[in-house]
This record gives sequence, structure tokens and C-alpha cells, in this order.
Amino acid sequence: KGLIWAGTDDGMIQVTEDGGKNWKNTSGNIKGMPRNGWVPQITASAHDPAEAFAVVNDYRQGDNAAYLFRTRDYGRSWQRIIDDTDVWGYVLCFVQDTEEPKLMFAGTEYGLYVSFDEGDTWNRWESGYPTVSTYDMVIHPREHDLVIGTFGRAVWILDDIRPLRSLASSGRSLLKSDLTAFDVPEAYLVSRKNLPGYYFYGDAMYRGQNREYGAMITFCTAADSGKVSIEISDQNGNVIRTMETNVTKGFNRFTWQLDRNPLPQVTYPSDRDQQQDSRARYFRGFRGMVSPGTYTVKLNLGSANSSAIVRVNPDPRMPTLDTDAIKGNHERAIAFGSGIDSLNEKLKVLTGVREAIANSEKLFPGNPDFAAAVSEVHKTVSEELASMDEAFRKRQEGLSARIGGYRVLLTASGPLTEQERKAVKDAEDALGEALKLIKGLTEGSWARYKARLKEVTLSGEAAILR
Repeated sequence: KGLIWAGTDDGMIQVTEDGGKNWKNTSGNIKGMPRNGWVPQITASAHDPAEAFAVVNDYRQGDNAAYLFRTRDYGRSWQRIIDDTDVWGYVLCFVQDTEEPKLMFAGTEYGLYVSFDEGDTWNRWESGYPTVSTYDMVIHPREHDLVIGTFGRAVWILDDIRPLRSLASSGRSLLKSDLTAFDVPEAYLVSRKNLPGYYFYGDAMYRGQNREYGAMITFCTAADSGKVSIEISDQNGNVIRTMETNVTKGFNRFTWQLDRNPLPQVTYPSDRDQQQDSRARYFRGFRGMVSPGTYTVKLNLGSANSSAIVRVNPDPRMPTLDTDAIKGNHERAIAFGSGIDSLNEKLKVLTGVREAIANSEKLFPGNPDFAAAVSEVHKTVSEELASMDEAFRKRQEGLSARIGGYRVLLTASGPLTEQERKAVKDAEDALGEALKLIKGLTEGSWARYKARLKEVTLSGEAAILR
């Protein structure tokens, strides 16, 4: 209390310990202090009241050297902790981490530098940050982000620097670990939409890059390469999401988009390359969002594993979510997905049906007796298959599209609306119709066709059923 530091544009570094009643100029205690240099920034340590850091630059007088000084005794003595051998460009700003005193950042005319050992060594930060005049920095006390102001190149944010704190406190032994996961920032189920106005910016309007949606997960490994397998489990231990990510030696970061493993969709064995549902491309990657709660992220790399906890929160700007209804909807979707799995298994027979039809038609021209013996049942199966193709393929009212409508169970933000209930009821009806169709084919005309083919003897290598 009462400790204030002040820097001037003529090389003075003043300090008062009584709230400004008495001041002392400490710049005379600094060996190598440029005469009449600018003191754009003095940072008082959050860890030691006697410690402070003074940024000095003298480029206005033709001296482009890098100066950063530190005192640990209220300015009675100073040490230079940055010079031209440490960084490129004169120093413009500095910040010491508020929780780990060994972690420090310095901004220069040509970039950003970080020290993990209280300023003994400095490393240039090159990951995603440009060569730019770095004017000021602050560490957000809640988000643990490093916020950087530049000259002419916008504001930059290094998200969640807590892994760097761990590296500084470990004395770099962390870099030798097989696999270490770090604390995960709280994630939010953010409600998003386009703002009114411009929808296609082109080159007419600048727009900064937002932080990626989801939970930001960071880990460190000594492995040079490979893949980390990831399992995310809910509070009951149920694995709700699995994925993989490539690794590089050192720090790695990926984002879980708060989604689940995909639920099944109809995979109709068609003679076409495209899925029948015009929305299949959209549905294929649709997984459904998780509910607010606590989740465990487990990472595996060979025999090494590590885990972290993720807290997923609702959007505080939106009305309170009915989490019980959301969970109930998802459980209902899982049960319905089991029915789709059963249907897909039954539909696999259609591949054999198509092959049999095609093989028979190839033999008809050279085997008129064979054609006469199976033509009637062959025609019936072909017509029923064509009818089934049409039933599944229709763009809007086709069975594939209607069954896919059950995904409203994943998008509903609470109890189902009347329209959503209708969509689920229609999906259930469509699934029943699809099962009835495939049963009618396999137990009817296709069964008779197979029986008839077994009664016919073909010479040589000719075969229908393989």
C-alpha cells in the first residue's frame, strides 16, 4: 500500500512508498540506462512488493537496442534481463504472469517473446503470431488468456496460458512426460446465429477470428509423432464421444465441439452412387449436442494415458435449459437408432438380390430354357425391388428422409414441440413401413426366387447365387 512507480519520457524511473508524498529517482542506479531514453512501461510484480520491471527504449535517438530492467529492492539496484542477444527489436511492453512468477512475456518491435525461467532465457513465440510491433499485453485474470495489442495488426489473444505456467513451474521436466493433459477451460453451449446485415463479406469488411466453439483441450507429449485416441465420458461413465488427433512433440491442442458420437442413419444399398436423402450430406456429420454437466476426457497414446475434467455450461444469455427433457430426448433417439441398425442389417440382402438379378439377365440370351423357367419370379422380384428403390429414394417423402426426421430429438432444446412430435411419429411410421417392405421381399418373392434358382441346373461355370 502506498507503493507507486512512474516512468517518464526523459529516462526517469521514480518510486514512492508513501502514496506520493515523497519520490525517489532510481534511474541513476541502473547500469547501462540510456540517457534520456523513454520509459513507456513499469510493471510492479504481483508476487513481491520490492520487485518491478522497467521497459526502456531509445529508438527516438537512434538507439535500437533492447532494454528491460528488473529491481528486487525497490529500485536501489537494477539488473538488465533483456538485451540484443535475447530478442529482435527494442522492447515495447512486458508482463509477468500473475500466478507463476517464472513465466514472463515481452513484446518488441518485431514480435512476442516468452521466458519460463524468470528472464534468464527468452524464446520467440512463433506459433500463429506474426512479426509485428507488440505494444501492450495483459493476462485476463478469469480466462487465463494473454491479450496482446499491436501497432496496426489488431488485437491478438493466446487462449488459456495455464499449460505454459505448468511448464515454467516444472523446470521443463514437463517436456519429457509421455502424456500430460492440462486443466480445461469451462465450455459453453453457445447459441449462435448470423447478425443482420452483411452475410457475404468478401473484401469489403474486416472480421476477426473467433475462438473455436467447444471445449479447448491441451496436452503435452515427448513423442515425436503418432495419434492420440480420445474418449469422452459423462458423469455415469458412459462413453459419449470418441475421436483421434495427430500429435507433435511438445504442446498440442484440439477442440471438442461438445458433440456426441453419430447416431445411425439409413444406409440403403442402392445402385446409385449418391445417398437418396437430399439432406444426407448434412445428416452424415450430425451428432447432437451434449447436455450441461461434467465430462471426463481420457487421452491414450500407446501405453501412456492422461485425463482431464470438462465442465460444460448452458448459455447464460438464454432461458434455463430443461436438461431432463434433453436427456430424455437423447435416450429416445438412441433407442430409435437401434431400430435403424436393425433395418440396415436387413437391407444388406438387397446387394445379393441385385447381383442375382444382374447375373440372371446375363444368362437369359444364351439359355432360353433357363429364362423360361425363372422369368416370372424374376420379373416379380425386379418389380418389387424397383418399387422399394422408389420408396426409399424419394427426396422429401421417401423412407430414408422420413426416418432421418428422428434427429429432431437431438436438436430439441427441451420438451418436443407439436411439430417435432409429428416428425418423430412420422419417423417411427416410416421405420415400420421400411421393415414391412424388406420383410415382404425377403420372405416372399425373393425366397421363391432363390428356391426356383436351386431347381434349375446350369452347365459349366454359370452361377446365379454365390
